Amino acid sequence: MEKTSTPTIMPAYLTKRGLIALWERGGSMSTSGSATIIVQDDGKRPCAAYINPPGPISNGEHALVPLRPGFYIIKTKQEDEAFEHEVYKILKTFTQKENGQKKGFIQVRQINRFTNGKWQNQLAQKLSSAIKAAERKATTYLCRAAVFVKEPPSR
Repeated sequence: MEKTSTPTIMPAYLTKRGLIALWERGGSMSTSGSATIIVQDDGKRPCAAYINPPGPISNGEHALVPLRPGFYIIKTKQEDEAFEHEVYKILKTFTQKENGQKKGFIQVRQINRFTNGKWQNQLAQKLSSAIKAAERKATTYLCRAAVFVKEPPSR
């Protein structure tokens, strides 16, 4: 039941170590907000490669998360706590040269969507805590911290 859309390509970040990654990001202003949350294939929190220190980055990029095929991306928007969610599954990560510079990309498929108070397909139970985290981040006024990642290992 996960096959609900045609695969699409999204830009991603290329870390200094050459990993394909996305930022957990988002937060809220007065009545609206958004969030992007990355979820492991088993529904658990991924390990961040880097976490921005709390501070001036409100509603911005909080944790850089390396991606693998099978991971999920949850994109959430809210207006007066009326939520919309899009759930994507990562099919492939890759790099290619653009204007002589190596860039990161991911191929994803949208597998579920929540609008007007209902899910397009039944939500997989393993994603419920990530959805709650996305809602929390999208409603946190001037959010300055990551909410759904594990700390990077110490070096």
